[in-house]
Amino acid sequence: MVPASGLGLQKIMEYGMAFTKSMMGLMLEGGMEGMTEGGPMALPTTPEDPDLLTADSVYTFGTDGEGTSVSYYQAEKYFDTVYDNYIANGGQALLSTTVTNLTYDDNGNITGVDAQGDDGTTYHVAAKAVVLATGGYGGNDELMDEWAGGGDDWLYYGWQGNDGDGIVMAMDAGAAPYNLDAYPMSHQRMGEQFITAFEVQTTDDGTQWSPNDLTVILACNPDGVFVENDGTSFRPEDYDAYNPMGGFSGAMGTYSIGSSYYVVYSADQLQAYAESGLTSNAMGFQNVGLGIPTGMALGDWVDQVMEQAVSQGFAWKVSSLSEGDALLGFEDGTLAAAYGTSTSDANADGSEYYYIMKCCGLAISSCGGVEVNENMQAVREDGTAIENLFVAGNDGFGNIMATGAEYPIGGDAGMWVFGSGYIAGEQAAALAAG
Repeated sequence: MVPASGLGLQKIMEYGMAFTKSMMGLMLEGGMEGMTEGGPMALPTTPEDPDLLTADSVYTFGTDGEGTSVSYYQAEKYFDTVYDNYIANGGQALLSTTVTNLTYDDNGNITGVDAQGDDGTTYHVAAKAVVLATGGYGGNDELMDEWAGGGDDWLYYGWQGNDGDGIVMAMDAGAAPYNLDAYPMSHQRMGEQFITAFEVQTTDDGTQWSPNDLTVILACNPDGVFVENDGTSFRPEDYDAYNPMGGFSGAMGTYSIGSSYYVVYSADQLQAYAESGLTSNAMGFQNVGLGIPTGMALGDWVDQVMEQAVSQGFAWKVSSLSEGDALLGFEDGTLAAAYGTSTSDANADGSEYYYIMKCCGLAISSCGGVEVNENMQAVREDGTAIENLFVAGNDGFGNIMATGAEYPIGGDAGMWVFGSGYIAGEQAAALAAG
């Protein structure tokens, strides 16, 4: 898959896609400051010298670092270029057209697909080979509830059209599920809902910041007291306050707590933020706004934001930890025991009041899918291949994932989509050519 991803990247660049230098390269040259100007993980969108990679240079693993990690630059323009070149080379495309089902002959062999356009036009496409590449099932709430690991409270913010149709069609054709319940791809943990009620603020020195981001930060801040849904206390031990990948070091190392959890803050701790500001900014690159500067007194903003969270139904203000236990359905003393693990002097038992906030993981996409072989052919339960059915992208991503484990690191999905797409395309074309 690793060399295939390079070949796939090279192929799409030959068709007109372009990329900037690697994200890691930008970090090494500009330091963390270069990555966080204008918001965490911000990348230049219109650099004067984009220093584009070329198709000739991208297939160079382990040499000068180029091609090992790439970021999109003016993506829409280049996708249009790739599409135009595809059509110019004799390709055909039915846009805004949804495949409704695979079609079969009397012997159960796949013969093509049926589809319907947004204008109501129906199509039957006869095909010697079919490639399913529909992006997984993250946009389907029912399938996320049924299949996704770690519970059903993931907040999905990926492409809503990724509704699992490709996986369902493949399984209907006899393909075996493969790590279908792998944990979703998640780089960020936050309050259960976004807050968008407040305008962007500007400090005296011109720094802009967003009160809406406070609950995102508090969901991962090491000063909080954390409990799982069953009341088990935990500490975000892999948390790195200086990691630009976000709260809980990008959330990827905290898969074991599942999709949701609770964090509790005392009135004393929140008052410390009001007077002296946050000690760290646990933002991810899926932030709501512009983050919040550390060490800046927040004043009344703390109570305003927390009351907004209460009004939206994902936070509660209680007068005692026992009241919090009753609210969450825990045995009395559960939250008090969790407070015994706190490392913050301000966040201590015996405060005037507490805020409890329900938190969740954000999911970019599902990671489970159907089994494929080295040719990206769908594989049946008995291990045989469905000869003319190929699966690429997140529909088959479970083949390098694992049930009960986290999405390993940013970039795996990119490697898989380029590699699996390249192999599936080559193999399907060869089969169709006879």
